[in-house]
Amino acid sequence: MSGKRRAASRVKEGSSSPPARRSSLAAFLVIAMEAVLLILVCLSPWTYGAVHPGFAFLLYSGVAVLLALWAARMLVERQVIWRKSAVPLCLAGLFLLGIGQQTPLSHSLLAWLSPGTVRCYGQLLPEQPETLLGSADEPSAGPPPGSTLSLYPGATRREAVRLLAVFLVFAVVYNNLTSKEALIRLSVIALINGVLLSLFALAQFFSAPPKTVYWTFPVMGNVFGPFINRNHFPDYVNMCIGLGTGLLVSLERRGRPSLSAEEGHSLLQILHNPRALWICTALGLMVSAVAFSRSRGGLLALVGAAGLCGLLGQLRLGRSFRLGSLLLIVGIVLALSTWFGIGLLRDRLATLGSEEAYESRIPLWLRSLPIVTDFPLWGTGFGTFGYIEPTYREDAAAKEASVLYDHAHNDYLEILVEGGA
Repeated sequence: MSGKRRAASRVKEGSSSPPARRSSLAAFLVIAMEAVLLILVCLSPWTYGAVHPGFAFLLYSGVAVLLALWAARMLVERQVIWRKSAVPLCLAGLFLLGIGQQTPLSHSLLAWLSPGTVRCYGQLLPEQPETLLGSADEPSAGPPPGSTLSLYPGATRREAVRLLAVFLVFAVVYNNLTSKEALIRLSVIALINGVLLSLFALAQFFSAPPKTVYWTFPVMGNVFGPFINRNHFPDYVNMCIGLGTGLLVSLERRGRPSLSAEEGHSLLQILHNPRALWICTALGLMVSAVAFSRSRGGLLALVGAAGLCGLLGQLRLGRSFRLGSLLLIVGIVLALSTWFGIGLLRDRLATLGSEEAYESRIPLWLRSLPIVTDFPLWGTGFGTFGYIEPTYREDAAAKEASVLYDHAHNDYLEILVEGGA
């Protein structure tokens, strides 16, 4: 009888072991996806913001690894993993719009869809197509000139690939890495990386020669930290500040020692809480670094986002950000700014209300509005603002004749120009 029991037990173990192995393998794949994501989040800003082709290729390779791991998880679990959400649909719609903008169309269909595009082609393209010597009989690798909604299909293709990467990363994270523990780990890693970037940026700002990255490589732009463009530094660090703020707010909801709701407004109680104290110190350092990046737009975005999040927190949770935490962060920012030289910061912030801050951007925005009316539905194509804007400079100042604006410095206006309404 005992032998029969042992045999039945072995049969039962054998039948249950494959699902157990699949579950363990699926868990390992999720861990691997999270590790790859955290590596991409941490390393991408240090490589000049991953804007150069070689670093961009490594970033896209990381996205490909994420997709492979997600596909492997679906094969192991034998089911399609997809959670419904409107955000990936919007991102997919933008990508499909980019594909449509670079798709060759007949002249009649193009004239019906976008008469402004046909008029623009008539003004810019020569009557006889240009050909290189000895290549008249060779097939063209791109679409025929004047046949696409995009005025520059190559630039639109590049932006469409970036939109596809954003869509794929969001899909991987939303369908695999949205547990509370995973979000806490992401917040901690982003907070640490933001602090390291801030320390590096401030050290380089005060010790390196102007327009030099890593104390060695000269560049053309106004750098801050590892970013060639100083305005890109707050783009990344502001997100780290947001995740760190969420980490601070979540302390009272976690099962670890934290501040109670009654104690939350006491600065003294925060000083006795190591986790809250360290997070407030990190947030103060990052806010100071954003201020010293001299990016007026980045600082205004930070202040606006903080005010909006505080208002939403008050409406949804019935309370706003802890007063004690806010006072501590503001105190750290003021102390660091005074130490680093508040005069430099004050001079930069003083230009917010001056004509200098708007003397080039407001004329640029006004010149861009007619582009929206000429290309109302489908736009000029993603990535084409820098090519179409100079053709609308009839009344531009003489000093702007040699200036090239790659972007409108207004994301809402730029998406209307390039993507239509």
